[in-house]
Amino acid sequence: MKSFSAILIFVNAAELGSFSRVALAMNIEKSTVSRSVAALERELRVKLFRRTARNLVLTEAGHIFLESAKKILAELNETQRALTTQSDEVTGTLRVNAPTEFGRVYMGGCMSRLLTEEPTLSIELNLSDDSPEELSHTNDVVIHIGEPPDARLFAKRLARDRYVICAGPTYLAKAGAPQNPYELERHSCIGADRSNVWMFKGHSSTVVTSVAVSGRFSSNNLGVLLEAAVRDSGLVCLPLWLASSSLREGRLHTVLDTYEVVTPVSDIHAIYPESRAVSPKLRLFLAFLSRDFESAPDWVPPIAAKRSD
Repeated sequence: MKSFSAILIFVNAAELGSFSRVALAMNIEKSTVSRSVAALERELRVKLFRRTARNLVLTEAGHIFLESAKKILAELNETQRALTTQSDEVTGTLRVNAPTEFGRVYMGGCMSRLLTEEPTLSIELNLSDDSPEELSHTNDVVIHIGEPPDARLFAKRLARDRYVICAGPTYLAKAGAPQNPYELERHSCIGADRSNVWMFKGHSSTVVTSVAVSGRFSSNNLGVLLEAAVRDSGLVCLPLWLASSSLREGRLHTVLDTYEVVTPVSDIHAIYPESRAVSPKLRLFLAFLSRDFESAPDWVPPIAAKRSD
């Protein structure tokens, strides 16, 4: 085989289903992807894909070659791991992806602290809200908030997320602060419509209270919701890691502090392919991130001891 890069391009094309998506994921030209696959097909003397108007479909020969190609890449990773772990020195570039808003608010400063501690390490921080499955092809580790989406990806829990209800001081002075969840029904709740339900429970209770809330403004971007709340547009439900700075500065105030906001499980995970060897730089990164999160108790309560990987 002339180049193992052709195998990597083929595997990505098979999993992503599009030359364009492979080019974007690997940061190469689409024409490079097309030429690489064509050269591989000529060398193997078989067609690996059927091209349709919308995506790529593996041929029978393509399915057979895909299994072998994955084994080749896995063996290459194992060889690289064996060579890398011969030295404890942490060098090279670690490619990290984080959700856009979380990366903007937290990861930039976090990575600066890591680089200060590790002068021989380089970090490439990418911000994207694409699925961890896609991002894991081109990153060494993906920071993901929520449940791990794929059993083929290993997920290390780093911290537990937490949400708060808050609003700007001017809004609260005019509308008053709700004293219980049911009073939210008379408030403007940012990012909510009539189909939106906020859920609460007392800190010492297991009974969940559900309240249908509504408002005049919504957005699919957390930063926009934060800014709207700061400008006194209403109450908003935000992750504490996003709201904490505005809360400390007095631009937002929390309400319903005697209640806990109930949300789907939203642990913060570091995700990487289970088949990928944990290099010294990735191992160091995971340890540092765990320590850094523990030093921010105002927004990430530590995971309960009974929850373990």
